[in-house]
Amino acid sequence: MSKLILRFKVMPSDSDVDFKAMEKEVISRIPKDVKLNYKREEPIAFGLKALILDLECEEKDGVSDEIENLITGSEMVGRAELIGVSRKSITVK
Repeated sequence: MSKLILRFKVMPSDSDVDFKAMEKEVISRIPKDVKLNYKREEPIAFGLKALILDLECEEKDGVSDEIENLITGSEMVGRAELIGVSRKSITVK
């Protein structure tokens, strides 16, 4: 049994979007069975920032697309890009 760590880069839809409001909206869209492991702001240019999220979830087909679709469903989000995937092994006792 294993879990995935998915790293997403989330860009606001416009430079005028309230970044903290976007962050709160995006996090509220994450399914309850997906754990937020890490988040940070990444400066892009001219005051524009991206939100970087590491999400931990059960490995299953289409899970990254499902989460990406939920995130991009917000009007505040311009795009969400999956920028990394790794597998987290779990020891069953």
